[in-house]
Amino acid sequence: MGRIMIAGTSSNVGKTTVAIGLMAAYTRKGYQVNPFKTGPDYIDPGFHKYATKNHSYNLDSHLLEKEDIHYLLSRHSDGDLSIIEGVMGFYDGHGIKNTRGSSADMAKVTQTPVILVIDGSGVSSSAAATVLGFQKMDPQVVISGVIVNKVSGNRHYQLIKEAIEHHTGIECVGYLPKNKDIHLDSRHLGLIPAEEMPSLDQNIEKLVTDVNASIELEKIVQISKTAPDLPRENQKLKRFLSNNKPHFQGKTIAVAKDAAFSFYYQNNLDILKELGVELVEVSPLKDQALPENVEGLYLGGGFPEVFAKQLAQNESFLQSVRDFVKEGRPCYGECGGFFYLSRGIRNLDGLHHEFAGVFPFEMEMTKRLVNFGYVNATFEEGSKELSIKGHEFHHSKIVKNRDNIEEYYQLKKEKDGMIVEKRGCGARIGNTMAGYPHFMFLSNPEFINIIFRRNYERI
Repeated sequence: MGRIMIAGTSSNVGKTTVAIGLMAAYTRKGYQVNPFKTGPDYIDPGFHKYATKNHSYNLDSHLLEKEDIHYLLSRHSDGDLSIIEGVMGFYDGHGIKNTRGSSADMAKVTQTPVILVIDGSGVSSSAAATVLGFQKMDPQVVISGVIVNKVSGNRHYQLIKEAIEHHTGIECVGYLPKNKDIHLDSRHLGLIPAEEMPSLDQNIEKLVTDVNASIELEKIVQISKTAPDLPRENQKLKRFLSNNKPHFQGKTIAVAKDAAFSFYYQNNLDILKELGVELVEVSPLKDQALPENVEGLYLGGGFPEVFAKQLAQNESFLQSVRDFVKEGRPCYGECGGFFYLSRGIRNLDGLHHEFAGVFPFEMEMTKRLVNFGYVNATFEEGSKELSIKGHEFHHSKIVKNRDNIEEYYQLKKEKDGMIVEKRGCGARIGNTMAGYPHFMFLSNPEFINIIFRRNYERI
């Protein structure tokens, strides 16, 4: 068993390409690869699963405590090799004065050796200065190897390799050449999800060929074995499951899963399963109605705006959601699910598409990013106050008929330890609750009782 992190000097340096290439290459060699993603991103884990056939888990030192991270990483590292993909630039975190939420912070929290990906285009010896800076900025971080991306060929790589190893003592473990045939398309929320890329198989095969030819895979395995084992117990989750499993055992929750709805933290779904809940996948794009035996509905995020016309045309499924909500059954929506529960959405092309209409307001897509970043949400539950951590990222806003709708939680944002924003968010009607943020259930599992258990006890 081994563990490594693939991190980059900046966004767009190629760390996702390298990470997917390594995951796929090791998988094809017979390794059981366990993928992880640093940060709150929902799209990269889809590529990880595509490459390894295993679920990918988000590790985030802002959303989760150290015990939670160790639990997730240890529990889901039963294979031969765990590969953690980093986020943004290596030291980019939740502020300037601290690196919480960064790849560097995650490497320290998990004691994971780092393979640093750098852009080799247009440089030779100067690459050593880049690596030296990353090495010196935080001596507690263990950078154990370098992969040079976008080089013109082996001769170019050897020049860079010699300079880096001479000036830093860090070993270069390979390179990837410039290859215009390998390209991962993107749109407003980042990469286009794996299930929407018809050419992904071909791209991954080309990538695996390059990885096998120019990256020292066995050397990376040797580096990965220097990572220590981590604690597997999580007392917070253990207590929650013990106290609440009797109330959830045998319940059935429908989870929207298709091209329009694919953004979920895998561990959120896992916790529901550990409570004894049966999860049934449904497609608002293709299914005619919700299954009759379903007792709860979880509408995650995704790209309903991209598939708005198809979703609006599936009137029978929309009606089944309306009927489900009218019956008082618990329904919870995150971002894209929030869209779907509104009256409809107006896209940038000016066309309006009608959705479920559970909430009376409409949504409108925007050219500019409206909200982005980590949030702490506070809920008032009787005499108690509950907080949970999450992340939001959306190019849309609520328009028309927002008045008289209960905002069911308060959001606050912090930066460098200071509160920089406070606002109400979300909407609630009866047993239906929804909002823009994606919450990490493991940060406070009691949130599950707010959106499902309490509502089960009412029906």
